[in-house]
Amino acid sequence: MAINPSLYRKLPYDSLKSFDQIALLSTGGLYLVVNTNLPVTNLKELVAYAKANPGKLSYGSGGSGTTQHLAMEILKKSMGMDIVHVPYKGSPAVLQDLIGGQVQLAFDAGASILPQIRNGKVRLIGVASDARSPNTPNVPTLTEQGVPAFRAVVWSGLFAPAGTPPAVVAKLNDMVNQALRDPAFAEQMRKQGGEPAGGSSAEFRGFLAAEITRWAKAVVDSGATVD
Repeated sequence: MAINPSLYRKLPYDSLKSFDQIALLSTGGLYLVVNTNLPVTNLKELVAYAKANPGKLSYGSGGSGTTQHLAMEILKKSMGMDIVHVPYKGSPAVLQDLIGGQVQLAFDAGASILPQIRNGKVRLIGVASDARSPNTPNVPTLTEQGVPAFRAVVWSGLFAPAGTPPAVVAKLNDMVNQALRDPAFAEQMRKQGGEPAGGSSAEFRGFLAAEITRWAKAVVDSGATVD
């Protein structure tokens, strides 16, 4: 919804006009992780190692133009690192090769990567969110570690076809917000790396518009395109 408008030359839908935005469900910062054999424990050490070994490190992503790919390209550009992109068909294959050492680092969402972090299969370097993750409170954000205003989040939202009756949109929005206020539901969401969001339909539309603008620059900077 946010990346495809810039990534694809021809898209059969308009993310803002083809849908009614009902509610933002959750947001979650991406986690930057490395293979446990890589001799780095924080971003400063990673940058130093990458600059001492230009072009020798590689990172995996779930495919060209994914959030993980674009986030790493922004980080590379911000910190002046030369790291090779290896696109995969989805996160599971990335994690398998990251743990095995075929690639040395990756960004991934909490639902996929937190179990591997907790089991010591990968090493967490930092989180790409505005604030520290409650799942890893002792690990600083990438902004805290010196990347100016670095933010790369994955999010989920509820949409309906454009033209859905306003009363239906309002009722669905109310039901979503009620669910997100449930403590048990919210806690389960946080364990998966997400933070309950909610808010009005108008706020979700504004959030989406801002995301489209923000990721458009990242797509241009990365050079990613999909025919």
